[in-house]
Amino acid sequence: MIIFISGGVRSGKSSAAENMVQTFCTKRAVYIATSRQTDKEMQKRIQLHQKERQAANTPWVTIEQSVDLQQILPNLQSDDAILLDCVTNWLANELFLTEKRWQTKEGKQAVFRHMKETLDKLFAQSQTVVLVSNELFEAGVLEEPTYSYMKMLGKLHQYIVEKADVAICVEAGIYRFKKGKECVDI
Repeated sequence: MIIFISGGVRSGKSSAAENMVQTFCTKRAVYIATSRQTDKEMQKRIQLHQKERQAANTPWVTIEQSVDLQQILPNLQSDDAILLDCVTNWLANELFLTEKRWQTKEGKQAVFRHMKETLDKLFAQSQTVVLVSNELFEAGVLEEPTYSYMKMLGKLHQYIVEKADVAICVEAGIYRFKKGKECVDI
């Protein structure tokens, strides 16, 4: 089961994703954290998510990996329920790792290809994958490099939703199913 959950900042999407993973978890829940602790606000958000997972009845295994997620695939088991939080940060980390990546067409294409390959491998080896991402498109399109980033994120969202069994947009804690409502019981 592949579940894609998107929404705005502080919309409740991470909590929704954690609930989904707990619903489908049979043995181990794996949280793949792609965020980097860049400032105090991010540190507080990370700590909040950690506390929420610790309070849950599900035993969580956290893997912090901000780039090159293929490195961690051998650590995952086929019966793991996996939460990748979040695609937005993962793309930013990959795309802006070096200037060469986002400044050239070839660099952007290589990043996109690598991320698709990683997702395909993750989807093939894992029975349950829940992916979280932010909706960033409501403010309009900005200048470079933000324009390239948003365009790539949109393409990545389309690719994931095409592969997903379920696609949900969370707004103010309310789920809006875009695809596959019949696949989950919430």
